[in-house]
Amino acid sequence: MPLCRDPHAHRHAFGPGTLGGYLVAHTRSQTGPHWPIDQHTVRMEDIPHTWVDSQPVAGVDYDDRPHYDHHLPRVGLERHIFTGGHMSRETRAFLTRVWQ
Repeated sequence: MPLCRDPHAHRHAFGPGTLGGYLVAHTRSQTGPHWPIDQHTVRMEDIPHTWVDSQPVAGVDYDDRPHYDHHLPRVGLERHIFTGGHMSRETRAFLTRVWQ
């Protein structure tokens, strides 16, 4: 089954052909509106001008403004280096919950 992106309703789309639908049907991943948010096991982040890069994928939690404990540097290379050694607060909480 081909997978599709839905950039207009990525948080709500979860039907046939979406990555979220495929993950739930064929793996142990829990994602999308059928699972409570505190039980999701898949999350994507996008930080502009860094190595943390993703695009919305239907059925998968997506955050293009994750909160870092410190302000990100303004210079592109410094942002890249910073995100390589740090993790956003949301990602840290998510991984702590999922890996317990």
